[in-house]
Amino acid sequence: MILTMVALMSLTTTFAAKEKMDKVNDMKVYEWNVNMHKLSDALSLSAEQEDVVTEINRRFARDLRAAAHTRKNDRKERVEKALDKNVMRMRSILDYKQMRTYLTILNVTVNNRGLNS
Repeated sequence: MILTMVALMSLTTTFAAKEKMDKVNDMKVYEWNVNMHKLSDALSLSAEQEDVVTEINRRFARDLRAAAHTRKNDRKERVEKALDKNVMRMRSILDYKQMRTYLTILNVTVNNRGLNS
């Protein structure tokens, strides 16, 4: 009887630890840290564009953090809204070629992180 209780308690503890770790890993998906030097090089940004793109990425990171802290059922919608706002803002500062490159980078990143599912 005591062994059964010990086994049950350790199983519950293991499950709770796994659930907590999954939640932490889930939140890491929503962290948006951009290496602006590499992004600037990839997009051939001017100094003025770099300042604006840096601010746009700060806002996007803030929007993703907010999405991470909403109910799981609402996250997908919040992420989609954050992505839409990000693309709209980038479109206002980038030229056509830069925007195509940015969308490629953004899509790969979003797909790799699983933010689109």
